[in-house]
Amino acid sequence: MQPTLAVSAPVAGVVYLNGRFAGECAADAPLFFPAAPRGAHYLEYRPLERGAVPLARRLVLAEGRPMAAPEDVFCVCWPGGVVEVKLACEETPRVRWGNAELPPGAGKPEEEAPLEGGTLLLGRFGAQRYAATLDAEGALNGFVRFDALRGREGDSLLCLTDRGDAVGHALLEHWQASGAGFRLLSSENAWAQGAPRWPQSEEGAALAACEAALLGLSGEADGYLAPEKRGQNFVGTLISGANACGKVKYAPPDAHGAVALFFPIDERLTQVRCARFRGVPAGGTQGPWQIAAMWMEA
Repeated sequence: MQPTLAVSAPVAGVVYLNGRFAGECAADAPLFFPAAPRGAHYLEYRPLERGAVPLARRLVLAEGRPMAAPEDVFCVCWPGGVVEVKLACEETPRVRWGNAELPPGAGKPEEEAPLEGGTLLLGRFGAQRYAATLDAEGALNGFVRFDALRGREGDSLLCLTDRGDAVGHALLEHWQASGAGFRLLSSENAWAQGAPRWPQSEEGAALAACEAALLGLSGEADGYLAPEKRGQNFVGTLISGANACGKVKYAPPDAHGAVALFFPIDERLTQVRCARFRGVPAGGTQGPWQIAAMWMEA
C-alpha cells in the first residue's frame, strides 16, 4: 500500500520533499502527499511566521510505515496508509528568574511570594498555569502544571488538571509548597466543569467507555455497556496496551462505527488500531446509549 504523509508544523511554513517544493502546511492544515512505501524521504521545513525554527530530517519507510521517528518528529500511523508527521520545532525561549531557569514553555512569573526557606512563583504555561518553588539560593527545585487554581491558603495550593476526555474528568491535587519543593498532600478525581457531560450518541458512549478504561475507572466504563458485558473489565482487556483513544481521523471509508486506539511503538512513533462497536438505545444514568458489542479490527 502506498502511504500518504500528512505533514504539520507549529506555524505556517513551506515543506520540501527530497529537495523539491511540496507545498505549505500549518498546525491545523497538514500537507498531504504520496510517498514511496520503502526507502529514505528527506523532509525540510521552513517557517513563514515566528514561533518555529527550520527543520530538516530523514524519514525512512518500510512497508509504508516509518521504521522510527527521527528527533523532533512524531509519527502516527493510521489504518489505510495515512502517516501523520508532526514536526515538533516550536520556538520556546527559556525564562530566567534570578538564578533559576524555568522549563521551556513557562512564561514570566506573574506572582512571587515568600515561602519558608524559599520562594513561590505563579505564572502561565501556554493555556495552562504553573507553580514553581525556589530554594534559599534561588535555584528551581519544584514545578507543577495545572489548569485552574481552585484554592490557595498560605503555602497550600489546590490545583485542578483537566484530563481532556469527553465526559470531563479532572484531577484535584492538594500541594504543600516550601523552599524544599512541593509535597503532595492529597489527590482525588473531580469534574472539570463541576458535573459530567454524559455522551448523547452511540459513538460518544463507545469513546467514553474507552477513555474511562484508560483512566482506570472500570466501574464507569461498565456503565456504558449493556448489562451482560459488565463486571468483566471487558473494555480494559480489549484495549490493553493502548495509551490513548479518540475519534477516527484518517481511515478507510468503511471505518464508520469505530474508536481510534493509539498504541505506542516507541517514544515518538504510534500505531492506530480501530475498535468497532455496536450500540443500542437503552437509556441509563450515563447517557441514552449502551454498547452491546465491541471488538478490535483485524
